Amino acid sequence: MNKIILVDNTEIPALWVEEGSEYYRDANRRVLTVQTPKSAIGLDALDTLLADAGNLAEVRCRNEENGAQDSFANYSIKMSLAVKNVPVGEDEYGAAITEERIEFKLARLTPVELKLKAAGML
Repeated sequence: MNKIILVDNTEIPALWVEEGSEYYRDANRRVLTVQTPKSAIGLDALDTLLADAGNLAEVRCRNEENGAQDSFANYSIKMSLAVKNVPVGEDEYGAAITEERIEFKLARLTPVELKLKAAGML
């Protein structure tokens, strides 16, 4: 299993992590999508953690099996936070088996936004 580690060293178990891109707030952005077990953390507690942009200045993803770690800087915009039914397999009749997971998406600041932030204008 992976763990997402925030700036304040809060660790969130991650069943699935993907980096991609999406159009959000008038810009194409890098987006980090994370799915965590519904039982791992409450929505309100996670919402509070993700509301603090300073806590998202550097998000680390650590693989617990092999110790590998990736770092994602400036993914400080919370795009979404929701409980989703995710397909995890099929039963013996071919029907989908789903599991409720919490999914959140974090968007990265654009280069222009980073310059404005450094200048104290954002």
